[in-house]
Amino acid sequence: MFDTHIHLTEIEHEKLLKLLLRPDFRYISCGTDKKSIMAINELTAKYEHVYGALGIHPSYADDAEALDSIKELIRNNSKLIAIGEAGLDARYADMDRQIHIFEQQIILAEETGLPIIVHNVRTTDRLITLIERHPSPRYIIHGFSGSVETAKRLLLFDTYFGIGRTVTYGDARRLRSALSVIPQDRLLIETDDPYMDREDMENDLRKVLKDLADIVGKDQEEVEYITDRNAEEAFSL
Repeated sequence: MFDTHIHLTEIEHEKLLKLLLRPDFRYISCGTDKKSIMAINELTAKYEHVYGALGIHPSYADDAEALDSIKELIRNNSKLIAIGEAGLDARYADMDRQIHIFEQQIILAEETGLPIIVHNVRTTDRLITLIERHPSPRYIIHGFSGSVETAKRLLLFDTYFGIGRTVTYGDARRLRSALSVIPQDRLLIETDDPYMDREDMENDLRKVLKDLADIVGKDQEEVEYITDRNAEEAFSL
């Protein structure tokens, strides 16, 4: 199984070891600031089944110096396979600053040929405006929970959709409808742990897989195979 969005460096040591000792799981650990990207770089060197994405989260939009560190680390570590977690979030102040640092990371994705993992909270129109301005990178929409209309707009570009814990919620009708128009070869699964769950992280990805399989009408083994292959394609593994 392939968890394409998790924050391993934010998980307490004992629980982290339990996750890392599972040989049938692969992870992309996502960075958010300078401290986390340095830790991710070290983690990928220690564990064969851990890959990294380095980025500046919108809550750290003032941490522009991290961008230079990201460029240097990516140049020297082939297991750093994406830019991100980057994006826009209406809950945080200074949207102009968020847009600037996000666009700088999109440009880095263009320059490196790496996909960019995108965080979006109530900023869809602004986000798509930036994607339209920079259509060439591959966009990985983290924790997608949008509408059919949003999915169709994003599918005009090279976009994959990270499906996470939201799919397990009983009232996730909008996401379930959107899944009817997203091609199955564009689906990824993720947990976003520890931010979505700190207690049962060992089972979170299986819960996502089970509910996604129920929605798309396939057995879990087939959806696991599909999403594993999608992750390999999306991140050029």
